[in-house]
Amino acid sequence: MWKPRKMHKNMPIDFYARRTHFIDHMAHTWVELPPEKRGKFYIPEVLRMWAIKKNVPFETMHLLNCKSDKPTSCVEIPFAKNPIVVSAYGDLVLAGHYDERPLILMEHGVGLTFNDKNGKTISGYGGGEGERSQVGLFLAPNEYIAKKTRATFPKAEQIIIGTPKLDPWAETFNSPKRIVPEKPIVCFSFHWDGSAVAPEAGNAWEYYRRYFAEVQKTYKVIGHGHPKILDKLTPVYNKLGILVYKDFEDVMNIADVYVNDASSTLYEFCVTNKPVVVLNAPWFRRNFYHGIRFWDYSDIGVVCNKPTDLISSIREALEDPKEIRDRRRRYVKELYPNLGFAAQVAAEALEEFCYD
Repeated sequence: MWKPRKMHKNMPIDFYARRTHFIDHMAHTWVELPPEKRGKFYIPEVLRMWAIKKNVPFETMHLLNCKSDKPTSCVEIPFAKNPIVVSAYGDLVLAGHYDERPLILMEHGVGLTFNDKNGKTISGYGGGEGERSQVGLFLAPNEYIAKKTRATFPKAEQIIIGTPKLDPWAETFNSPKRIVPEKPIVCFSFHWDGSAVAPEAGNAWEYYRRYFAEVQKTYKVIGHGHPKILDKLTPVYNKLGILVYKDFEDVMNIADVYVNDASSTLYEFCVTNKPVVVLNAPWFRRNFYHGIRFWDYSDIGVVCNKPTDLISSIREALEDPKEIRDRRRRYVKELYPNLGFAAQVAAEALEEFCYD
C-alpha cells in the first residue's frame, strides 16, 4: 500500500547521491532548478571533483565525511524536513532513516528490472515495493517503468520525465549517420555481478574476457564497466594495454561501437546514433522474463551469443544494417522520452510537487 510521507511545502529541495552514476543521472535536473529552490546536494567528499565535472555548483554541495562511495558509507545526512530526491533504492532506504523527510525517487538508468523465482519484481528495482511505499513522487524514465510502478502503487503520484543525463545528446541522435573511421574504436563494458539477485542480473565477463586480445588484432579497444565492478575489471584491461574510461560520457564521445552485456549504458549509448553489440552468456536464461534487457528490447543491436562470434558481431554492428538501425532508433524514442528537455520536465515536476 502506498503511504507517502507528509509533504512540507515551499522548502528548498535536497538531493542525495552516493555513487558517480547517480550524480550523473541527477545533475542536469539540479542545474535546471531555480537557485532559490535548491537545498543541498549531499554527496561523499571523495566525489566532489566528479560533481564539479558534472556542473553541480560547489556552493550547493554538502560533502559527507565518508571514506568511499560504498553502500556502507555516507549515512549521516543532517536531520531536516526538506524534501529529498534520490536516484537509487539504496539511497532511498538511507534517506528514509532521517526525520520524516518527504521522499522523491528519480529512477536511474533505462529501467532494468529483475524478478524473483515467482515472477515478482524485487524491491530494489523499478516496480518493486519495500521502501518505495513511502515515496511521495516517482519520476519515471519512461512509460515502461511507469507502468510497473502504477501496477504496484495505483494511486501514487508519478510523472514520466525521460533521462536528463542524455539531454545533451538529442542533436547527435537526430544527426545523419556517423562515418566509421578507418580503424574503429571498440569499447567493452560489463555489468556488475548481481547474480545473487538473478543470473541475468550478473554479467558475461568470464565468458568473454579471454577473447579481448583477439579483437585487439583488428580493432582499437578501450574498456569501461559499471561503477560497482570497474575496479575489478581494470587490472585485466591494463594487462592487455586497454585504456580504461571511468566516465561513460567519455565512452560515448570516443567509441564507435559499444559492446555490453546487461547495463543501462547499452541503451544509453544508442543516443549517439552509433551501434551496439549485445553480449549474451549461457547463464542468461531464455525462458525467464524480466523486461527490457530480458527480453523485450534485447535486439537493440547485433546479438552475440558466443565469444568466437565477437569479431563478426562487431563487424556487422559497424556496418549498421538498416533493419537494426531503424529498430535502434525506434527503441530509443520509446525508452528515452523528452530527449533534449528531460531535465526541464523533471525540474518542473519537482517545483509543482514541492511548492504551492
